[in-house]
Amino acid sequence: MKRQFGFTLIELMISLALGVAISWVVLDISLNAMRNSRDIIATGDVIEKGRYLAALLKREIQHAGFYGRITSANIVLDPDNPQTDWCTVSPTKRHLTTPVFGLNNQAILCTDIDLLDNSDVLMIRRASTTVAPSLAAAQHYIQSDFNGVILATGTADNFTLTEMDGTTAAPIREFYQDIYYVDSNKNFKRRRLVNGEIEDEPLIEGVDDFQLQYDIDTDADNIADTFAETPASNNYSHWQNVKAVSVSLLISGDTVSQPDTKTYNYAGKSNVTFNDKRKRRLFRFVVAVGNQTVPTSTCSGTIGDMNKPGSYALTGDTVLTDVNLKVAGDLNLNGYTLTVACGSVTVSGNFNGGGTLIRCGALAVAGATQNNPTIIQQCN
Repeated sequence: MKRQFGFTLIELMISLALGVAISWVVLDISLNAMRNSRDIIATGDVIEKGRYLAALLKREIQHAGFYGRITSANIVLDPDNPQTDWCTVSPTKRHLTTPVFGLNNQAILCTDIDLLDNSDVLMIRRASTTVAPSLAAAQHYIQSDFNGVILATGTADNFTLTEMDGTTAAPIREFYQDIYYVDSNKNFKRRRLVNGEIEDEPLIEGVDDFQLQYDIDTDADNIADTFAETPASNNYSHWQNVKAVSVSLLISGDTVSQPDTKTYNYAGKSNVTFNDKRKRRLFRFVVAVGNQTVPTSTCSGTIGDMNKPGSYALTGDTVLTDVNLKVAGDLNLNGYTLTVACGSVTVSGNFNGGGTLIRCGALAVAGATQNNPTIIQQCN
């Protein structure tokens, strides 16, 4: 009888068991690789969104109050009546005095937007850093020189400010009034005033919280004294003296990942947890408001007129307090510094420079401006 070869039942069972074990190990490795791949993608997604929003908000806050050649601190209102009015489609000069404004734990924005529960809102007003190449009729623009500012829609006749030569038009820049918020679907958006109408622009998805805190100068020394507070909406004094903004952004990824077991503490909130499988990261940063500097005032509040019947020539550095200087002839600095600490300067003749003029109010020169004077608007 011919001898037969093959596997016994026991050998087959052992081989099958080894095959199953090896397949299980390979499957487990593959599943772990897939989970790790999802974690890497989710982490990268969160970091990318966080970096984008952080860079955007830092740039916007740093430029808040930039209006070309004049900043919010030097916009003189008579009487002083600043406005916030974050929902307006017709901004005026008074709105420029509050370039940074925020709302704490809001539920509704401008009656038509449902916000994420207990999230904050940030508004920034500023001018473009580039000069407008052309004007659109319904768009708002800012024109500024060292004397003042014009905020108007894009008709050339609305902008009358000139350079020191009295003929060249001062630069005109596009005006931005942007509101940053998180809607009820956790989408971070920007509400913009474009061509006289409101446009809502989606930026990123997956923002679980947006919190703001403000550092405020309360004694007019340009140094923050009160920290981590949100002023009342009508507390213009505090809003005009915001020195820095602390931003907290809690961002989650779009893809399912490992369970989030972390506890988050930020912006006065503690023990914030989530029961889902999304990758999260908390982004926190502080941004200085560079264009909102309000000098200490030493004025008495009563401003009178100082009339010079002829020409007025400096013989040394001169400080005039609580007066509006009115010169019937020429004003000659003669290389010195003239400080009109609280009032305006009106020159019926020529303005001869070679020195420095520091004034709080407006400067009006009927004649020519010569010898390139240094002109600074600053209220002391």
